[in-house]
Amino acid sequence: MAEQRGAPWEFVVPPCEVFGSVVFEVGGVRVGIAGPGRLAATVRHRPGGFTVAFRGDLDSAAEPMARALLWACLNECASALVVDLTGVFVDVRGFTALHLLWRAGRERCVRVALAGCSHVLDRMATILTPQGIPRFRTVGVAWQAVTDFESTAPPSAAIGG
Repeated sequence: MAEQRGAPWEFVVPPCEVFGSVVFEVGGVRVGIAGPGRLAATVRHRPGGFTVAFRGDLDSAAEPMARALLWACLNECASALVVDLTGVFVDVRGFTALHLLWRAGRERCVRVALAGCSHVLDRMATILTPQGIPRFRTVGVAWQAVTDFESTAPPSAAIGG
């Protein structure tokens, strides 16, 4: 069960255990997920959308849980969704879920951005989707870019320097 914390829209989805299940609510929508893997998520409501901060491994074992959580958040977003991947290992299945999220966001006019990408993840994104998935160093910079529709911040401003 998701644990309520702090602000009204902040909650933590505990790590999935092997064959465990996770139940959480996003915008009044109750979502249940069962599966293997070790991934925890904190979801914070922001004006116009959500920040989803993962901890652990976004790998093939946790990808179904992560995808369900991200799509539930995307469905409730008005304009923006930022995924914080600081310190998270992301394999190719996890990256595919993030890429599909970005594409689904574009179709729904929701700006999706990644924050805190490792150099490996940034390189993977640059090679596989050179024109896609905006990436930023911090959640704050990402939110500034996705909410300022005239922003000139380069998508990978997070990574260089």
